[in-house]
Amino acid sequence: MTTPLPPYKYAGIYALDPHTDAGWQAMASVYEQDLGARLAMRDEVKTAAQATIIRMYDVLAQDYQHNSKTPLSMEKAREKAATAFFADDPKSAGQIGSYTGGMAYLTGQAAEKPTVREMMTALFNAAYFASNSRKDKASSEDISLKNTVQRIYFNSSTTPERDAQTLDLNHAYLASYTDYLTNNTTLNALRKLFTKQHAFDKDVFALGSLALYSSSHYKEYQLCQIARGWRDPQGKYTYPADYLRLGSGTGLSAAERDHLGKAATILLLEGFDATFTQNDESLKPEQIADMKTKCNVIDVQNSYWYDPDGTKRCLGYVTITAKQITTENVRASDLDHAAAAGPEYPLPWSEGWKSLGINPGSLWYKEYCLNRGYPLIAGLSGTAARMFSAFAWLNVPNCPALDFAKALLAWMLPTRDHSLYEILKAIHIATLNTKNQNETTSPSGQYRKQRLLPHPIDNTEIDALSAALKQGAAPAYPAIEKLLGLMTRDPNILDTSTPDPLSIITQKINTYVAENGSKRKLDQSPLGDINGEDVMLISAMAKYIPMVDDPNNPPSKDRIQEEMNPREFDALNRLLNDETEITRVEEINRWLKRMGVAGPDIAPPDGSGFAVASVCGIYAYTTATYALINSADKSPNRFDGIRDAALRGANKALDDLEKGTVTYSTCVTVMESDELGGYFDKAADACYGLSKDPTKKGSGEKSQEGPRGEN
Repeated sequence: MTTPLPPYKYAGIYALDPHTDAGWQAMASVYEQDLGARLAMRDEVKTAAQATIIRMYDVLAQDYQHNSKTPLSMEKAREKAATAFFADDPKSAGQIGSYTGGMAYLTGQAAEKPTVREMMTALFNAAYFASNSRKDKASSEDISLKNTVQRIYFNSSTTPERDAQTLDLNHAYLASYTDYLTNNTTLNALRKLFTKQHAFDKDVFALGSLALYSSSHYKEYQLCQIARGWRDPQGKYTYPADYLRLGSGTGLSAAERDHLGKAATILLLEGFDATFTQNDESLKPEQIADMKTKCNVIDVQNSYWYDPDGTKRCLGYVTITAKQITTENVRASDLDHAAAAGPEYPLPWSEGWKSLGINPGSLWYKEYCLNRGYPLIAGLSGTAARMFSAFAWLNVPNCPALDFAKALLAWMLPTRDHSLYEILKAIHIATLNTKNQNETTSPSGQYRKQRLLPHPIDNTEIDALSAALKQGAAPAYPAIEKLLGLMTRDPNILDTSTPDPLSIITQKINTYVAENGSKRKLDQSPLGDINGEDVMLISAMAKYIPMVDDPNNPPSKDRIQEEMNPREFDALNRLLNDETEITRVEEINRWLKRMGVAGPDIAPPDGSGFAVASVCGIYAYTTATYALINSADKSPNRFDGIRDAALRGANKALDDLEKGTVTYSTCVTVMESDELGGYFDKAADACYGLSKDPTKKGSGEKSQEGPRGEN
């Protein structure tokens, strides 16, 4: 992927008006989502998540067998330990319930392969989610890493060092950390003051305690907690197509869909019903808004059909209402791809951006968002700190800590549970700042603080991420991409050592156009089913669109003719078909005017080749209808969504062209983006909408449970 580019203009935006950061927030949020989606496809990320599952599975099974009240075979112990990785909660993203693949699926032994989201969610379950969901104290039946560690270190009848070594846990760190949890004077005082919040409980995953252990960062943890506020997720829905549009590998898997289909309740409602009403005209936004105020109405979606000639026809609208659940799988009609007809139903969980937010007037927001340029979503990620700690405690063999950090980013960035800063800063706090190393953990002086990661190279790589984070967003983004092993993308540079799909498309088109621009008979097209005339049209569009600085004042024919060869000019000015007098150039002008964007915002005239690739993506999957563009986000910053959709289309175009399966002339049914959902890209207000009531903004040590049960 080569989109979107890192957004660097926040300083200028804030200099003009420190309160108008919505544009920067939208650009940076889309960029970070894309970074997470790219990481989710990398082999080392999947390997790290799977290796950690295998290691935790071994630890839990061995511990359960050892502590069983009756003799138990390892096979039976592993069957019992496997239950820790699965949960049936439909309101928790990434869950697959009692999926038939079981541990064979999660450990990569089945034909189907799990996604990073599924694997990280399974680790989340087995680390502490199941334990936190129970009110009873830890017991041998409470299978989780949390229970194993706390039984070893908080049960005086055991020998911690021996038990930890038997399981090959990170005893050097755990011994000092659990001594601090038990005997630290400051921590015990805070525990008495905040008995109801649980942030300082004698709990290895209590976030307040973890932050205080890394004492030099505790102040930021406090500021973050003060800045946090609750959101009401009501009416903020996401849909299956939202996940699919995030990128390859981020759509809901068969296992996730299967689990959702079996869920007894969805969105706290007993079920859904959909009623189609035939209507020749689209409902207006105000009509939809009015209908959604009616009793039990969840959503109203216009439905459209595009004829082969590009004519858009309204079929009617679908009203989704609450009703008694039936045995039918209500998710069976969900969209399988972003251009399907639907209707699709809201997903039952709330991502971080829906239920938590940051007060834009807070000190933490001003420092790290306004001054440093980082988008902030829900506060420092308790999930990231806990999960990274769990990884280090397990001593996962042959697995770099950096790769597990990538897995955390791949898990939470695409769905905007947390931002890049919130995840990496939480990891940094968990690892312990070097200045706090060797501080005593309690008055006895028996133990001194240890860094979380036992291997120097792991600490060096994670510290490098933390150092880059201090610089502020503009220099940090490309530095972090490089540290993560991703190619930093520059719009003026095409990497020639490992050509990406966009550069391949661009090279094929440019070479063909150069060789055939003046020929009477065109050579065979380099793009399979897309013929030579269409290749010329793609090239012409890529040159013309950047010329339209003002959709209300398009360039003259003379200027167009100067910029392209005769075959390109002819393709651009030819009638669309025999039944219309509209040329392609006139259609482009009308389209840009209707969308309200300038040409350079979609296909930049920078000579990089992205314009060619972008238009190829537009053309190959839309023909005259521009369905791909119409399904892009129509937020105030919509040109980023348009370019993003087009470049994703260009990638897919190359794959399909090479396979010979491109179907660019096929009719598609499309809903408008605001009706499909598209809420991720529309969440530019992520730092707004909090309660004005100061009593609801949080307090210094308040423990606020987030969508993943985190502080």
